[in-house]
Amino acid sequence: MKIPSIITALLVLMSISLLHAAIIIVGSDGSADAESIQAGINMAADGDTVLITQGVWTGDVLIEHKSITLGTYYIVDGDTTHISRTIIDGEDLRTGIIAEHSGTVASPLRIIGITIRNCRSNSYPRTDLFSNGGGISLIRSTAVVEHCIIHHCRASYGGGISVHYSYLTLIGNDIYLNHGLLSGGGLSASSPNSGITFDQFDRNSIYLNTSSGGNDITYGV
Repeated sequence: MKIPSIITALLVLMSISLLHAAIIIVGSDGSADAESIQAGINMAADGDTVLITQGVWTGDVLIEHKSITLGTYYIVDGDTTHISRTIIDGEDLRTGIIAEHSGTVASPLRIIGITIRNCRSNSYPRTDLFSNGGGISLIRSTAVVEHCIIHHCRASYGGGISVHYSYLTLIGNDIYLNHGLLSGGGLSASSPNSGITFDQFDRNSIYLNTSSGGNDITYGV
């Protein structure tokens, strides 16, 4: 890996028990391991970390059957400017991040320090499964979403995030100005086997979202 700060990244990530994991750098300057987020995810195995360099990223982001960490250099140095400067932009064409059958209780999928904007559910405004989740769509997954910014995304259910047969822990996120056509402008959970945990110390801000049924948060079975 050719990016100099990868040494720092390695030391930090080792301290959180990733001694045997790979660190995959996503960058567009030709010096990284992958030139798209999806390519980095495809390279990753369980336990690996995919680090996204600053910039505006477009294209599909699909995580299937993996327990990985997807994040920015905020993971490395705690600099919050990485969050606002590392952006997944859905171009009002696609869901920001789709996770299917990924993560476990012992080893959840982790999404850390990313801005997700201008996304929509891929089949919006249909009302089937794939209309769920504009910014992030979790399907039969277990995930932690931490210190992300999700705004101006839309879907039938869960403009910001949809939780479908999944378990989600939210830590210190800003979720705002998203729209759910039918319910859950900011956050929607459906099915009796879904659960959402909100961190009590590093709290989330979910506000100014809109929907015909539950502007900010909805839960239904």
